[in-house]
Amino acid sequence: TSVGAQSAIFLDRTYVVRMAPDKGLMYEGQPAIPLFLYSSLDHLYSKIRDPDPGWSTGRMVVITPMFRIRQLTDKAAASSPVRTPSFMPKLTTQFLATRRLQSGVDRGPVDFPLSAIVIGADGTFGHYSNGQAGCFRANERRKADGSGNCEPDPTAAAGADTLNTVDGSFSTWYLRAQTHVRFAHYKDSLVFFAVTFGAGIDWHPAFLKPIGGMDSALAAVYGRTRPFGSIEITRKSEWHCSQALLLGWLPCGVGRVRASYSTEFISTRPPGISPRATTAEAAWTFARYAGFGAIVRVHRGQDYYNIALGHELNVTQYGFTFDLEHNDPIPRGR
Repeated sequence: TSVGAQSAIFLDRTYVVRMAPDKGLMYEGQPAIPLFLYSSLDHLYSKIRDPDPGWSTGRMVVITPMFRIRQLTDKAAASSPVRTPSFMPKLTTQFLATRRLQSGVDRGPVDFPLSAIVIGADGTFGHYSNGQAGCFRANERRKADGSGNCEPDPTAAAGADTLNTVDGSFSTWYLRAQTHVRFAHYKDSLVFFAVTFGAGIDWHPAFLKPIGGMDSALAAVYGRTRPFGSIEITRKSEWHCSQALLLGWLPCGVGRVRASYSTEFISTRPPGISPRATTAEAAWTFARYAGFGAIVRVHRGQDYYNIALGHELNVTQYGFTFDLEHNDPIPRGR
C-alpha cells in the first residue's frame, strides 16, 4: 500500500474575532497550536481503497498550550485594557479508526467515488485558570492573618455578592472523555463532503484541588460535570488563484467551507443563566496559508470566559481563523 503522512484531525482551532454588539470588548483571540508528542497516523487511510474493506487505525498524543484573551475598549477599562486571560493547556490522547462504507470488490483498488467512516475517541487531562489570586466574590477580602483565606468585606456595597470579575481566582483541573464520528464522501482523493458528530463530558474532580483544582465555591456555580455535543458539516471548495501580481497573495486554491453547531449543558449555574450555551459557526478556510480563512460565530448563553461565568454572552463574532486539519489525499489502494 502506498501511504503518506496524514495530518491530525478533530483539533482545536486558532481564531481572532470582534464582537457585535461589542459589550465593551475590542477583540478575543485564542491561539491553539498543537505540539505532537507521538503520532502514528501514517496508515490511518491505508485500507480505504482496498478490495476487501477493513479497519485501519492510528493514535496520537498532543499537548496544546492553548489560551484565550480579550482586550477591552478604552471606554470599558481605560487603565486595564486586557481582561484576565484564560490559560487552558491540555494533554490529549486520541485513538482513530477508519473504514470504507461500501462492500468489497473482486479485485483491484476501489475507484472513486466512495464513502468512509472515521471514529475518534479522545481522553484529555487539562487545566483552566485565569492566573488571579483575588477572592472569588466581590464582597469578600483576604484575611489579615496571612492564611490566604477570604472573609466578608464590611465595606462592600449592598448587592456586591456577585463574582469578582476584576481579580477573582478561577482555577480547575479537569478530565474529558470525547468521541467523534465522521461520515466522509470522496469524489477524488480529497474529502468532498463530510458530516461529523461529537459528544463528550468534562469532569472537574474535587481530589485535584491541592494542585489548583476546583474548590467548593467554584463548584457551586460552575458544576463538576459538563456534557456537550456538536455537529459539523464541511464541503471542499476550490477558488481560482489570480495570476495578477497584486492579487496573487490572496487566499485561493483548495479550501474548506465549514458550518457547525455545538451546545453545552449546564446543570449547575449562577442565577439568571440559561441551562444551555450554544455556538453556531461558519468558516471558509484555505490550505494555501495553513488553513487561514474567515469565520463568523454566534454565541448564546453563559459566557465561556473564566470568571465571567456569572453573565450571559449573546453576541455575533467575526474575524479570522486557522484550521490546521488539512485535506490530505487518501492513498492508492493495493
